[in-house]
Amino acid sequence: MRIAIITSPFGTLPPYGIGAVEKLWYNVATVFAEAGHDVIFYCKQPDREYIAESGILFQNLRGYKRTGHLISDLMLDLFYSFRALMRLTQCDILVMHTFFTPLLCPLFRRKFNAAVYNVARYPKGQLGWYTGIDRLFCVSQAVAKAAIQQAPRMAGKIKVINNPVDTEIFNCRVRSSVSNTSSNNRSPSMGDDFGVHRNCYLIGYSGRIHPEKGLDLLVKAYALLRGKGHCLRLRIIGPRTVAQGGGGEKYVAYLKRLASCYPIEWVDPVTDAVRLAEELAACDIFCYPSMAERGETFGVAPLEAMAVGCATVVSALECFQDFIKDGVTGLVFNHRSIHPDGALADRIEYLIEHADVREKITMEATRLAHDSFSNGRIAREYLNDFELLLQKEKK
Repeated sequence: MRIAIITSPFGTLPPYGIGAVEKLWYNVATVFAEAGHDVIFYCKQPDREYIAESGILFQNLRGYKRTGHLISDLMLDLFYSFRALMRLTQCDILVMHTFFTPLLCPLFRRKFNAAVYNVARYPKGQLGWYTGIDRLFCVSQAVAKAAIQQAPRMAGKIKVINNPVDTEIFNCRVRSSVSNTSSNNRSPSMGDDFGVHRNCYLIGYSGRIHPEKGLDLLVKAYALLRGKGHCLRLRIIGPRTVAQGGGGEKYVAYLKRLASCYPIEWVDPVTDAVRLAEELAACDIFCYPSMAERGETFGVAPLEAMAVGCATVVSALECFQDFIKDGVTGLVFNHRSIHPDGALADRIEYLIEHADVREKITMEATRLAHDSFSNGRIAREYLNDFELLLQKEKK
């Protein structure tokens, strides 16, 4: 099978960044190639040193940086999408990620047998225009539900395939290694000025440091628990500046004020997957308190934490239901309650005070991540559906 993948005009390969669509599709495409399929990316110029051994072909296209203005970014997407389809060579499956490729692809139908579109974000009404595609792959049941509501005529073309986690990197072996080499339960990036000891729990977060991620709730919960006498550390990993997608220094200063006299460990964005796995594995509890009702579509970060053996707490967003069952594979707090910070604090405290529950949840979560969300498992789901689409085209 020959599979062509057109990535975003703004993304990069290698896939730098946290939770990037490019990262997920690069990992899945590597499995496609290992299975003997021909894979070609149409993308911004890739790092040749990084991809030399991937077995994947790349067609370089001129990409762009986001302008910060919707209309300007859409125009750049249009130019890029048209050039990508012009450069496209004959393939069996065409995978698309840009806004305009699904609109333009019917003009190039002779170049592919089946066209699919990856719905990685909540649709904004555009899916009804994508009548020329054969499949809409939604990353979660929540996104699929929104897609059907917005484009009921497309319901028969919608299929849910979740995002994968690289279980070769994010696994419990990393946690064992970190535990054996880090004294007194220290994280790899810890300094010596926090006065930690063996009974101190490390609470971690990884993602954009932005108001929509609910970090004010996490910091308030942390301060509340510290005030009750719990020995805790809070470690926040991710981009802080506005240019990187964060909330900026004013938001960071606000979080510091909320923490009162209790220190927060700030870690710059970790783009290297191996190091990120080590950072997550050093945490005892991982919290992802996102408030983004229409911004959070799946949640790779909590799944990565689950894969390395962290007990995980998330908000009650619908997208997390694809992999977190409350009390079984993680804990859920009601972020819509009158006092959501107190609700989060209760969930964290429950895990701290019930080691047996924490261990059971960790084991179930790790098993689920590795059995159902590995690159290999998700890649096979895509390949199976690709085969069905091609068989349908032959009839």
